Amino acid sequence: MAAVVVDLMYWHLTTPGKWVAVSLSNRHVRKSRYRSPVLGNTFSALLDRMAHPDAGWIEVIKGGVRPFGPHNMATTIRAAPRLIKRAGELSVSMEDFGIDDTDET
Repeated sequence: MAAVVVDLMYWHLTTPGKWVAVSLSNRHVRKSRYRSPVLGNTFSALLDRMAHPDAGWIEVIKGGVRPFGPHNMATTIRAAPRLIKRAGELSVSMEDFGIDDTDET
């Protein structure tokens, strides 16, 4: 959940209102040391909970199959007004984002 909130706050500060594509497809969930253990059903359930009207932290447009298009539609997410308001109350700014020295190249 923290990663979703941080990513959406970054995108909101750099390009307000931007929708960010996320993959919920099992096609992208193959075993790899880089694969996140939350991708798949866990990630989809998390997004559903964060977008639920009782929570209201994010907005989600579910992707799907486009039978007549060249590509399927990706699921997209963005910060909801409640998250944006809370970030403003906490004075979140670009100075709050950085790279950790322990990150892998």
